Amino acid sequence: MPRIFWHDRQAILSIDVLQQRQTETKKLERCDQNQPTMYKIVTASMQKEIRVWNFCFVEKFLASSTKKPMTSNTEPKIVPIQIEKPSAISSKPQLQIGDDEDSIMFLDDTEKENETKKSEADDANCKMETEHVRKQNGEIEVDGSNRKADRQASIVPQKTLSVEFLSNIESHRGTTNVVRFSPNGAYIASGDADGFLYVWKLEQQSVAESEVQVVEGVTEERKRGGDPEMDIPPNKETWVRAFRSPIRHDGDVTGLCWSPDSQMLASVSMDDSVAVHRADSGKRVWAVRNFRHFANGIVWDPRGKYLVAMSTDRRMDVLDAVKGTRLRCCHQIELPTTPLRRFDGTEIHQKLYKVFHDDQLFAFQRGVEFSPCGGVVLAPAVHLEVAALNVYGVFAFLRSELDRCRPAALFQSAKPAIQAKCSPVLYRLEHGPNFLGLSHRLIFAVLCRDSVLLYSSQNEFPLAYIENLQYDKLTSMAWTPDGRVLVVSSMEGFNSFITVDLAKLGIPSDQQSAIAFVGDDTPMSPLYKAKKQIRKRCTEK
Repeated sequence: MPRIFWHDRQAILSIDVLQQRQTETKKLERCDQNQPTMYKIVTASMQKEIRVWNFCFVEKFLASSTKKPMTSNTEPKIVPIQIEKPSAISSKPQLQIGDDEDSIMFLDDTEKENETKKSEADDANCKMETEHVRKQNGEIEVDGSNRKADRQASIVPQKTLSVEFLSNIESHRGTTNVVRFSPNGAYIASGDADGFLYVWKLEQQSVAESEVQVVEGVTEERKRGGDPEMDIPPNKETWVRAFRSPIRHDGDVTGLCWSPDSQMLASVSMDDSVAVHRADSGKRVWAVRNFRHFANGIVWDPRGKYLVAMSTDRRMDVLDAVKGTRLRCCHQIELPTTPLRRFDGTEIHQKLYKVFHDDQLFAFQRGVEFSPCGGVVLAPAVHLEVAALNVYGVFAFLRSELDRCRPAALFQSAKPAIQAKCSPVLYRLEHGPNFLGLSHRLIFAVLCRDSVLLYSSQNEFPLAYIENLQYDKLTSMAWTPDGRVLVVSSMEGFNSFITVDLAKLGIPSDQQSAIAFVGDDTPMSPLYKAKKQIRKRCTEK
């Protein structure tokens, strides 16, 4: 995959995608073909800076057997990974990766020449390897004997990624740990390792003012003796502080989330506290400081009633979002006897378990997640010690059973899960089993240190397994608002873009009907159905 140095080779710790469609009439210069959907992404890194970008996918018609070497005038682009829904579970999923490998980076002439030579050498190797390819396993590939005819007729559409730099925000003195867009897109919140939490708002400018700012930015760079072509571009957007003084914690800010109406901001810190502040003024509404260990994951209920936080003391806390009262603490849970299909002949025995991982799980955050309908809470970092086995995965809690702290289902993973992220799109049920018993279907991603799994709420096993995205650890992920793209960041300083074919996932469902369904009458947890049936038989006898 092409290299894009989003933060000058520095590790990316957090990303977020704006959950509103771009409605501006002004499109990207490289994104004006057929008016493709434009997304906005914000990235935070160890570089103490926040950067805002636009990206979109452009469909271009390219010959499948030809490839142009990179030159200084080549447009930067990325060919995303294409994921196909497998008909059966496979340990080695097939990922189709495009063959264009241009790079977005600021190079001098020597580096450009070296990159061009390397690209030409790769072209030669690619042409030699193509001669021996055959058609296998239903995959269409090029045969050497028909190579000439294929070059003439094999012209297929291919989507490439175009990225536009918008803004570089500087104020943090320490490493920026987390960054989030507000639901309405008016604010950006960011927290750092010094305990400062900043709220940024977009300063509206006319087109003329924006052009003047770009010219002034280049002029100032030349006055300092630098080359503007070798530095970051001038800002096209201006983000300023929403209020003068930043919000202060006594320790690192490890997580934050917005209220559904974008009026409140909740944050967790290494000072063992959870606090809620007003987004427009920074005034503190309430704070809870009686955590045994610091929390490093928090999410706000889409209906505005709950806050759910996860901490390093193996606990998940459910808080009242209005008053800050702790309603429930999930620590030790009595699980019924349940077979583990991933381990043949092994089952969870009915007893008390400490269900979450301890502080030995080295992760920047425990990305707990609410479903878009508000009916399901996905809690990662599950760690069950069953006999000599370590069972990892994500627990799904139904909204109606949060007060009982009873998980509805366990979605297993081979390695510790550090984050769960629901697709914003809800789908209609398909024919077959309904694992969670919902009236609709959820698609969600689970992030591990070196892999990503895609799940459906109707099935116990994953729909797709993606690995070898980066050499270093994966840190964060975010969906686009239409559920077509999943962006994954890493410690290498790169972002991976995974595209999803919505037609293969199913038919979108009505979100309002899904919200109306999720209430106190939500079906019983599948984990506890068997337990209730056994008690019923004993009573009848």
